[in-house]
Amino acid sequence: MAAIAASSCWAVTIEGATLSIGEIATIVAGIAGGLSAIIAAVALVGIQRQTEAALFVTINDEWSKIYFTYREVLLADVPMEDLEKLGDADLFINSEPYRKLHTVFSFYEFLGSCVSSKLVSPTLLFKLVSVNPKLWLKYKPLIERMREMGASADFCIEWQRLTELRMRTVV
Repeated sequence: MAAIAASSCWAVTIEGATLSIGEIATIVAGIAGGLSAIIAAVALVGIQRQTEAALFVTINDEWSKIYFTYREVLLADVPMEDLEKLGDADLFINSEPYRKLHTVFSFYEFLGSCVSSKLVSPTLLFKLVSVNPKLWLKYKPLIERMREMGASADFCIEWQRLTELRMRTVV
């Protein structure tokens, strides 16, 4: 016990300030903890950037696969009559007129989900892929009607949010 008492009396004087060994250890531990937090933050940013880069490669690959279908859907007539004739969103989703639409709708729904879950920055996404508000505005009445006819209330909601964000964002 005497040795402990004697060691607690040890002190260092730096520029007139006297610090005990315990105080110096606390300061060093604080600095080490701060450095560890900085190193962890840098590593986390690196991991996030790698994830974002991998996601961009995937998005670019998928965009390349659907691009010509996207162009066809952009130029095609909206199949509102086919939906009304079937009278049910589920039947329409399983119909031939919806097949090309599904590919494009799903792609934009995926992009919107990536943005809303913060997997990808919208500004960077808008530079990589054409999020064309004209496409959403063209098919919005069809999608809203499908929601009314039994498709889930949030059918294509991520695409809708993505497009609304795109219309507010300057790239």
